[in-house]
Amino acid sequence: LAPPARGDLAPLEWLQTAVMPLILTTLYQGSEYSGSVTFNAASGLAAAIGASHHSWSIARLVSEYLNLANGLTPDDPLNWQRDDLALQNIQARVRAPGIWLLANRGNKLLIATSNLSEASVGYCTMDGDTSGVLSPIGGVSKSRVLEINRYILEQGIPLQDSASLGLTCLRIPAMEAIVHQAPTAELRPVEQTDEADLMPFVVLDAIRRLSQTQHLTPKGVLQALLRNSTTAHYPLPQLTAWLHRYYGLYCRNQWKRERIAVSFHIEADSADPKSYRRFPVLSSQLKRELAQMQQFADELGAGLR
Repeated sequence: LAPPARGDLAPLEWLQTAVMPLILTTLYQGSEYSGSVTFNAASGLAAAIGASHHSWSIARLVSEYLNLANGLTPDDPLNWQRDDLALQNIQARVRAPGIWLLANRGNKLLIATSNLSEASVGYCTMDGDTSGVLSPIGGVSKSRVLEINRYILEQGIPLQDSASLGLTCLRIPAMEAIVHQAPTAELRPVEQTDEADLMPFVVLDAIRRLSQTQHLTPKGVLQALLRNSTTAHYPLPQLTAWLHRYYGLYCRNQWKRERIAVSFHIEADSADPKSYRRFPVLSSQLKRELAQMQQFADELGAGLR
């Protein structure tokens, strides 16, 4: 990205005023469970880079859908104890028509937010946060996305300075609000984080890489995790439970990976079944392999006691 050679415009000012308002429109769609942290982070970053930013609430739209559904079963309304997934997903899906409307109105491409880690295990809402034409980070793991965010905060983004034919660094202090909050979908009435729903992303991505690039069985992945300094400090029962969770989600969510938005093959592996790895939509869900892993873990745990 090379700004014009004009002494009266610094690179950041040029980006904010001449480029971003034309090419990037952002929309924050808050629900009943959205907080001020994410609202301020979104608006602050949009202002810092010069995006055309808007916000509105989807709470009334969600309420209308719930009223329609509850009208079918007035004596048995939706509740969080039984209908957790349905109540989360309706919020994600209600966001899709509005952002598509803005994209179509501006004749723009809608960007999906899927990343490689979440796409691998299907931690996404089809026709919700997966909606879009292109997923720029669809080929980037979540742990790497977090590292990139921190790099941008601490190091900035290098830009070519046409005036001096050198490089200048674009600093974005507003990234601090992004870096210093735990990733969250904010779809439940209680505090929710992505890693609490899944597992630490460093563990998830280690499992994903070992399984996808080295083609190890679940037992082989567990053995590799126990040798890896990044993951070996976790208790054996916890690692085993996370492996069951990973493979359970991976096996039953191939249908989601069939429908993810177009992305780029950036890391060694990919969640795109058309260009990287094909997995059956219907399968035995690796029950035999997971049983072998569990037997190994039980025997190893007994030997350690």
